[in-house]
Amino acid sequence: MQYRKEIDGLRALAIVPVIFFHADFTLFTGGFVGVDVFFVISGFLITSLLLEEHRNKHFSFLNFYERRARRILPALFLMLLVSAACAYRILSPWDLSDFAKSLLGANLFVANIAAYQQSGYFDASSAIKPLLHIWSLSIEEQYYFILPILLVVLLRWGARVLTLGLGILFAASLFASERKLSQDNSAAFYFIYSRAWELLLGSVCALVSLKQLHKVSGWLQQTAAFAGVAMIVFAILTFTQDTPFPGLSALIPTLGTALVLLFARSTTMIGKWLANPLFVGIGLISYSAYLWHQPVFAFYRYQSLNHPTQTAMLVCMALSFLLAYLSWAFVEKPFRDKKRFSQKQIFISALVGIFAFCSIATITYQTKGFPNRFPTEYANAFDPPKIKEGKFCHFTPLNSQASMTGCEFGDVASTWVVFLIGDSHASSLIGALDEEFQRLHIKGVRVRLQDCPHNIPGMASGQISQKNQQQIDACLDNFDTFLKLTESTAKAVVVSIRWTPKLYPIPHVIDTFAYDNGEGGVEYKDPASNFARSKTGELTIDGEAKRQTIIRFTQALANTNKQIFLVHAIPEVGWDIPRFNFTNHMHSGTVSPNISTSHERFVQRNAFISEALQAAPASNVVHIKPEQFFCSTIEKGRCMAQINHQPLYYDSNHLATEGARPLAHAIGAYLQPSIALNLDAPKLHAP
Repeated sequence: MQYRKEIDGLRALAIVPVIFFHADFTLFTGGFVGVDVFFVISGFLITSLLLEEHRNKHFSFLNFYERRARRILPALFLMLLVSAACAYRILSPWDLSDFAKSLLGANLFVANIAAYQQSGYFDASSAIKPLLHIWSLSIEEQYYFILPILLVVLLRWGARVLTLGLGILFAASLFASERKLSQDNSAAFYFIYSRAWELLLGSVCALVSLKQLHKVSGWLQQTAAFAGVAMIVFAILTFTQDTPFPGLSALIPTLGTALVLLFARSTTMIGKWLANPLFVGIGLISYSAYLWHQPVFAFYRYQSLNHPTQTAMLVCMALSFLLAYLSWAFVEKPFRDKKRFSQKQIFISALVGIFAFCSIATITYQTKGFPNRFPTEYANAFDPPKIKEGKFCHFTPLNSQASMTGCEFGDVASTWVVFLIGDSHASSLIGALDEEFQRLHIKGVRVRLQDCPHNIPGMASGQISQKNQQQIDACLDNFDTFLKLTESTAKAVVVSIRWTPKLYPIPHVIDTFAYDNGEGGVEYKDPASNFARSKTGELTIDGEAKRQTIIRFTQALANTNKQIFLVHAIPEVGWDIPRFNFTNHMHSGTVSPNISTSHERFVQRNAFISEALQAAPASNVVHIKPEQFFCSTIEKGRCMAQINHQPLYYDSNHLATEGARPLAHAIGAYLQPSIALNLDAPKLHAP
């Protein structure tokens, strides 16, 4: 296959925005599309190579996978080895266990599945996961296992059947991607069936390129190549994390990549531009750059007490490219030389490496991250109790209501039922409520309202679109069903939501999703935009519309005449407490017994939601205010996050069981008289 410099230039155009995006530079808000560009390139090159070998009648599965092993595994193994050593030194026991799962997934080429399983509120932010980026490599490897077999089978009936077959698979995968996006966007993002169309697009381009494209007029080639680059750059500069993705939106950068592959030849202006030495040089090391940048970023962020500056991230980027060059020059290139390493040596090394890393991952996970690395007196500080969704059950259908799911905790044999609704903040209460409800002989049922992104009916996340409107309507329907079910089944309802960020943005009121404690602790969270439906039915970011949405929500619950426990905003911390403790210990050898943040800052950030929650008064609504338990109690003007080395949080905003107990006790204290009197519709007055 003839080498094309412009393809390496295209790789450079893909990798640089990806790295800047992961470094949190706002210029490239759509930098993540670089991965999609790589998918199309990979599909194109692999298919072109396979077709050439098939025409020359020397295709071999063994030779194909040998080339893949030479290309991918040596640099990957080196990165994993260094990352594992750094993880052992830098990560807390809990995070090291999480790393072990990622390490296992990376070696079994199912890192995408591991990433999907670890995604969500209860896991460390993607910014501090060293191996999260390997999900895309696993997608490619899964495709490489399927494609050769597919080509061999379909080519028996000729090139037309092959083109038709790949085209059908392309359409099916694209349809699945768009459909899954509205059902489970994480699955759409990480799974092969919703990503395969991007690689298949490259494969189709390989077939098309066999036609005599050079016969296309020069001006058309120039225009198509320019349009392709423009589409990629447009996506990089304008897409955001609110852009529905992958789905149909991904057609813009991927079709742009296809146009470049087909028309940006050495004779075109774009081809010459992409073939300049700088672009080609970056493209040559792009694979290693992709491998190294995420671990460098993640480990630096993890061990930093304060949020990294842009200058620090630029230094990390420079280090990533240095490591990439060294990896390319001293690992990638030598292992591609068949004279230096035979086929047998490559396969044996691959098997030994995979076995070794899988063993390391298994041992690390089984030992729970080697907690004996650290003094036992700090065990709780490094790894506080964590409550994960699904600990007590797996959200099976609740009372045949297909639109809702639930799980039971507490005294599950009791007929006295309390519903628990909300987001991950509700789930973080389950451990303490389980203890309290067992004591009081109450059955708790954790209910999740499907189609409600934040369990706030009338709210939707993402861009203003018809899809959002449909989601809002579905959520409101589910909420109505929930209210009816509450009337017939529950004695009380506990509501806990991370209220304030869910309302972001409100101009001049709430300007940032991620919490900044003003003392160096800035939460690692992906930005999000949440919208409320106005009186006209349109989505808006207007603060008054959001206020009315919250009021309607609380009033609808109160109208059930059931006891409603409305848990107000839980104080955010900014620091991930176990990680903060661990980093302090790593830097100083000690752990602070008490950790706190500004009470005043909490009041300022949560003034809007506090007022909105109080705006729908009802005799059957009890306002549980975590602020009363955590703030200005032990230390005036401070909200406690850790007391006597015991964390109250297991990350930057979710309560550990120890922190949730005061709230559970308060709820239990209100419920106990009602249980004793066996009241069907208790009406208690908030203090």
